[in-house]
Amino acid sequence: MSTDQNSETGARLRERKLRHLYELVDCENNKKVLTEVDRLLKKQPDFPCAKTLKALALIRMGKVVEAREILDLVVSEVPTDDGTIQALSICFKELDDQPTMCKVLEAASKKLPSEELMTHCFMAQVRTNEYTKQQLTALNLYKMYAKPTYFGWAVASLLIKAKNLPPNDSGRALSLTLAERMLSKFLGDLEKDQVEESILLLYLETLSKQKKWEEVLTTLKNYIGYPNPASAWNNDYFYEVYTQALMELGKKNELFNYLQSSYFKNTEEYHLIHRIITLFKDDKQIGPEVNSLLKELLTNFPSHVSALSDLHYANATFNSGDSQSDFISRVRNDLEMACKYGASKPSFYTDIIRFVNSDLLGEEVKQEFMKMIGTSKEYNSIQSIIRDVNYELIERDLFPDPNPKARIARAERLVEKYFRGESVASSLRSGTESDSNLITKEADYHDQFLVIAASSLMAKYDDEINDFQGVLEEMRNGRVELDGVENLKLEDEANQEENEDKNYNLSDQECLLMLSIMLMEFGLKRCPFNHSLRILLIKAYTRIGAIQRACMVSTGLDIKHVQWDSLGYLVIWKVVRGGLYAISRQMLTVAESVYTNYKRDCMEHLISAYKFGSFGKIQEFEEFREQLLNSCQFGLIQVERMLLQIGSTTLSGSGSNSNPALNVSPYRAAKSFDFENEKGGVFWSQREFTDNRDFTLLQYLERESGNRPLENVKKASGETDINQLKIRRALLVLLTEMIVIVEENKEGDGKLARIDEAIKNIRENLDSLSKLKGKREDVPNFDGLWPPPQLQYVEMGCLSLVLELVGVVRQAITEPSSGGGDTGSCLVLMSDKITSFSTGVKGRLQEKLGKLSILMMGGVIEDIHHVVETLSFASILFDVAQKALKNLEDRKAKALASPPSSSSKKKKKGAPDPKTKATSTPPPDLSSLRQAHTSLRDLIIALRGADICSYPPATWNVAKKEWKGVISQKLIESVFSPFWDEVQHGIVDSYGLQLDQFVKAIDNNFKFISKIESGGAGQGH
Repeated sequence: MSTDQNSETGARLRERKLRHLYELVDCENNKKVLTEVDRLLKKQPDFPCAKTLKALALIRMGKVVEAREILDLVVSEVPTDDGTIQALSICFKELDDQPTMCKVLEAASKKLPSEELMTHCFMAQVRTNEYTKQQLTALNLYKMYAKPTYFGWAVASLLIKAKNLPPNDSGRALSLTLAERMLSKFLGDLEKDQVEESILLLYLETLSKQKKWEEVLTTLKNYIGYPNPASAWNNDYFYEVYTQALMELGKKNELFNYLQSSYFKNTEEYHLIHRIITLFKDDKQIGPEVNSLLKELLTNFPSHVSALSDLHYANATFNSGDSQSDFISRVRNDLEMACKYGASKPSFYTDIIRFVNSDLLGEEVKQEFMKMIGTSKEYNSIQSIIRDVNYELIERDLFPDPNPKARIARAERLVEKYFRGESVASSLRSGTESDSNLITKEADYHDQFLVIAASSLMAKYDDEINDFQGVLEEMRNGRVELDGVENLKLEDEANQEENEDKNYNLSDQECLLMLSIMLMEFGLKRCPFNHSLRILLIKAYTRIGAIQRACMVSTGLDIKHVQWDSLGYLVIWKVVRGGLYAISRQMLTVAESVYTNYKRDCMEHLISAYKFGSFGKIQEFEEFREQLLNSCQFGLIQVERMLLQIGSTTLSGSGSNSNPALNVSPYRAAKSFDFENEKGGVFWSQREFTDNRDFTLLQYLERESGNRPLENVKKASGETDINQLKIRRALLVLLTEMIVIVEENKEGDGKLARIDEAIKNIRENLDSLSKLKGKREDVPNFDGLWPPPQLQYVEMGCLSLVLELVGVVRQAITEPSSGGGDTGSCLVLMSDKITSFSTGVKGRLQEKLGKLSILMMGGVIEDIHHVVETLSFASILFDVAQKALKNLEDRKAKALASPPSSSSKKKKKGAPDPKTKATSTPPPDLSSLRQAHTSLRDLIIALRGADICSYPPATWNVAKKEWKGVISQKLIESVFSPFWDEVQHGIVDSYGLQLDQFVKAIDNNFKFISKIESGGAGQGH
């Protein structure tokens, strides 16, 4: 038999044996894999693929060290066969070690230069951001195989390298120049009809980055035919770079003619005419031509877009010296055309409101505009419902309700319209020829009536001063008050059993919010897919502190993937501060996994873009990756999850937790955190964060204002989030290093310096945070976002207490003589600080409990969370202090009991001196720490027994007398009577669950304190 036949037979035998191993690996039968591989290697010891599969099984069994030894051996042999390379790729992916895999492929492609190995090598270099190596590998591929795609890889690598270099770096200019020369030569060797779009995109991008705008225009003209490109070259990038080049070169006439011709190809594209107006509205030469163009549009192409365009131009060019009457006349005509062609469009409100809600228009014009839109008493189509929704949205903004009574009246009117719209929508559910495209399977348009009603009722609850006082007295018809409405007590129904009696008092402050909650609960029962209602209801429940109820509502949003970054802020931070610790852990873990998974998988998008030659997408993917992974929300999620993990270690010390994931000591939790090699430094002080929160979801709560309040709220709250993130990050590092340095009984390795740096970072960011509110007077109050809730945490002294306790422990470690060299003085000093903190907190909470209402519950619950968390950290620090002092005593005893010198022979070797025998340390006195927990627990129990928190809640039979005369009979019958009991049970259950979780956390802390006293807390690391 020939040598070729022997090798072919051997390859088939190996393949057959590997097939069985692959099946075992796929089934994750790792022990069986090890057995089969060992048996196989006895017969064929030189079998790298089998060795690699064994390493993979060991990795999945958690035996990483053994796996690494096998992988190092395989890698040293420089394998080139496809099976081994694939197995190594899986191993290093699961180890998250792409750099090593990159080196493996580089060595393999040098040993056996094949197209497959070299392309794998290029993709590995993409994963590790080795831009220079990418370029060289791609050029080698192009030289060997002459495929244009490989040339594109080389140029794209140069452009990405240039993008990631600073603007003043000489390497940036060099990379761009090299890319331009390569592309110029490449294009020069081809006929025009042979040029691929992807290569041309790279060339134009290279020229534009160097600001060579004349060359850009020449290229577009020669290859694509601009300014009249062929339809085959239909790419938005060509349009953008052409207009940018004309603008940069000051060729205004050419640009105007080009944009005008583009617009006339599709007169319904508003963004095209909007661009013309934005660019040329103030130009003395072309401005009149723009005006003539708009007149032509209004005359020959009357439409919603034409009217909006002229409104935009009229508002943008109006000066104080212009004729007011001419301006008003022009605006009237535009508004009339806009209503005629667009009032029945769903986007009409967002399109028109910025022009109508302007100081340039008087109330008379606004009233006239509302008449143009008109409102219907009867609906005959979906379009008529949409028109009336637009009417109500605009009317709400132009003529806001002056008082709560007017807001309730508006809500009742909108509910009536909702029922009329529902009747029509039901009859049109199957759709007609004109309405079929407007029928939705999820949210119906008439649901917006409920959204407007709820948002109008909720709008003023974020003000420091509101006008609710006396609203109930005004609404009730002839109701006689006895000692004020808030203290009024009513007898229950005669037929109600005595054990079901519970008084219910409706206050002026809460009536509008409760009405909005009832309307939204009613609306979601009818249409569960209306996310606007769901988001408003989440905000209402978080406003009253019913966080568990808000969580239930938020499940309907089905937040997933990157939505955790844009929408997660609606729920995450309220849950974290709401006492729902188990849900918090789960939510933070899920949210963090979105970022970590994307960080691992995002390179696959880049690789796909390279493979398919979509070079224009490469930069988009890179920018999106940077935006997502530098998100402030991501940083907060990471830090809060780790702080929650440290705070939860008191559960392990209590010995009462059955969850193995939580049954870890503070030391094990601290050692699991890795702060090294972090982008932006250990404290993230040099890191640039992005704010990706989506605030358009809250547009219905934006009050009538000309200073864009939601944008101001987002900007200001984003700044405080970054301050909070840096404070909490420093706190995490501080606690972690204190635990580790004492547990390991080491003062070196720069840990004390890091502790000092953490304290410095906290103080600097606290100073910035305290100054921030005074700087942002343009920001309106917005519950949960502004004023910053972080200030409440600082004002209570929680952070100050932790810093003070850390200071005492640190002093005990480094300066025992001055900081309390004995257990008593150190712990006494810490106890005094705990007592002072507890006294202040108790007074604050008792004051709030004395005037408790449903509107105060959110703030009270957050206060309790801050105190529980602080006491958990304090308990851990007492444990750390106890161990630090024990370490000190052990060192003293060891020094005194050291063996005698060789010259001393009077004593037996190793015989202890009775005078130096260490005395047993008495148990520490932690009574003040216990008292602080007891005091807080008693306050929570008292809160648990308050009427608004106790079970069962007042039934509708009791509550209806308070609502009688406040709302219409229609609302009572359709909304309140069917849903009141369910909503009230949900609120009370939520309060009960949250407060019980606080009590459970305190009880676990008690057990942890007992462990400290017995010397056993935090053991088992």
